[in-house]
Amino acid sequence: MKCRFPQSRVFFLFTVACLVFLFPDNLLAQGIGHDKTTARTRRAPFKVQLSGFLNTNPAEEAIAVLNLGLTGFRGKYQLEVMSITAVDSPKMTPRQILLHRSGKRSVDLDVTGPRSLLSKIAQSQPGTPLSLTAWYSQRDGEFRLDSVDVIGF
Repeated sequence: MKCRFPQSRVFFLFTVACLVFLFPDNLLAQGIGHDKTTARTRRAPFKVQLSGFLNTNPAEEAIAVLNLGLTGFRGKYQLEVMSITAVDSPKMTPRQILLHRSGKRSVDLDVTGPRSLLSKIAQSQPGTPLSLTAWYSQRDGEFRLDSVDVIGF
């Protein structure tokens, strides 16, 4: 009985099938530009949710204190971060998401987005509990706002 495929094609198809079925996590974990989802210099933005208090004296329980640079607004905006989650990648740790940026520059996050969302942060009183959801680009530190919510009110 003759085989329809030469041996090299069979070997190639077998190798591809093994890679796809035996190592799907490694292949699917690649982002745009072949970045790993946990890479610190990841190019593709991913959705992040930060919760914390604006312009307070940081508590010991705080995960980090981040200086926010709001596009079009002047002033010091300090966020005492109480929780950080990557919305689409729940296994990512806070350090993998953005804490490696904390305290290295005068502005840790360049916050951009619609003026209405930026003004919610700018007009908040010190101690206001906020939840920020944004698309975060690790490579350049851009934090593009999707929503800003005042927690508990």
